[in-house]
Amino acid sequence: MAKHLYVVVDCKTEGCKKVCAVKYHGVDVGQVEIGELAPTGSEYQCGLCGQTHRYEMTEKRMEVFDFPPPTGWINGWEP
Repeated sequence: MAKHLYVVVDCKTEGCKKVCAVKYHGVDVGQVEIGELAPTGSEYQCGLCGQTHRYEMTEKRMEVFDFPPPTGWINGWEP
């Protein structure tokens, strides 16, 4: 089964604890650097609490999941 690579952040709103997948990179094919996947400083609105926060590179991480994004997925950060 293919693994899928996402850039994720933790919502900064106190008590929210939502892990937000903000950019889908595609099927995991090996080691990729986070700098290739997300802008240096960016804002993202949490889909659970609705608050918008700014995230720096050190606050982003890559995670691999067993599933592709749902139909209609829109990356939170482009390109």
